[in-house]
Amino acid sequence: MSGIILEEGNLAFSDFFSAIENAEFEREDIVFIDIACDNLKGLSEIIKLFEELFPENKRPTRTMYQVEAIPYGGKIKITATAVKELIK
Repeated sequence: MSGIILEEGNLAFSDFFSAIENAEFEREDIVFIDIACDNLKGLSEIIKLFEELFPENKRPTRTMYQVEAIPYGGKIKITATAVKELIK
């Protein structure tokens, strides 16, 4: 079970990073990540993935929780907010 969650987590983060780069944002611009899983048994693996993807001193705030179902039979859903500093 947790292997599937980790695989989907890698894919979700990869897709998100591509999207923010296309919008001219960087990983350092991510300030908040919301992670919903259909089963928290893979929680430790998702936390490890999160720690690998974001340096310790630049980790965004996160929430992680279990939901009854993810649309389309998914195992994990990641939503994030990125903020770019405005230069005046």
